[in-house]
Amino acid sequence: MNDAKRGDAEVRGDVLQALMLDSLVPSTVDAKVDDGLVTLTGTANWQYQRDEAEFVASNIVGTLDVVDEIDLQYPTPDRSDVKESIKKAFKRNAALDAKDLDISTSNGSVTLKGTVSSWAEHDEAIGAAWAAPGVTSVQDDLTVAY
Repeated sequence: MNDAKRGDAEVRGDVLQALMLDSLVPSTVDAKVDDGLVTLTGTANWQYQRDEAEFVASNIVGTLDVVDEIDLQYPTPDRSDVKESIKKAFKRNAALDAKDLDISTSNGSVTLKGTVSSWAEHDEAIGAAWAAPGVTSVQDDLTVAY
């Protein structure tokens, strides 16, 4: 680097403008710059929003590195919403016969019980449970019966 490098205030202004213009980045994300090191702070609801903010900031001229300190604040869905989301995912998945599966939820924790006919079905059921909004853990009580 030489004396012609961009100032921190100029880089921060460009980063904030780029973050504001990207519809995937929530308005709760802020940035500070120290010697070309951009630190992202604030909150987001989803990991893809954090990833997008980091991607946007890293593409600004003068950014040497990006530190992501954005906190994830998962929305807290209703128990029945989580259960219904998982049931709908089961129905959409042609590789999964979910009629014998029982789903119970509590504070973001999901427990799956029942019998599936293959490991592929098992993995699909676990993946569908993890994909539901607000799920923080999945208890696997599934049995694979060949």
